[in-house]
Amino acid sequence: MNQSISIEESLENAIRFLVPKFPDARELIKPTAFHSIRVGTYLYENWYSEAICLAGLLHDIIEDTNVTKEELKEKYWEEVYDLVLANTKNMDIADKEERNRDMISRCSASEEALIIKCADIMDNYKYRVRRWNTKEIENAKSLARIIKEIIPSWFSDKIFWDFFTLVLG
Repeated sequence: MNQSISIEESLENAIRFLVPKFPDARELIKPTAFHSIRVGTYLYENWYSEAICLAGLLHDIIEDTNVTKEELKEKYWEEVYDLVLANTKNMDIADKEERNRDMISRCSASEEALIIKCADIMDNYKYRVRRWNTKEIENAKSLARIIKEIIPSWFSDKIFWDFFTLVLG
């Protein structure tokens, strides 16, 4: 944890770093910068650690921008870096289902990483429900079912209850 500045200053600095890295919103299928900010804000408002909040804010930075893993590692400490990488899809895996299972498997190795993934999927789910995008709603449900299959029994954070209740009903 960065002891010299507050978590709010740390998050604001991350937003200043993150937002200019995203491509023009007109080129995207959804407002990804706003999504990333909502995920980080949700985690902050629910009293998660600075590392979880930062990683939640930055969870799509490798997938959706030209920021490299090396640049991320230079800018943030190891815990944030590891949490972001756990939440990053391996695009070398061609099959979407297999790619999702790989990412969820990496996230389930750490309760903190899975907390971020659940916050991410919940935000995506809410966005898709508002737009009646049934294909993407089903994708969120599919991810939730994968998580439910492999979540370790000792992961007991409240977010998992909220996540399964919202996405799977």
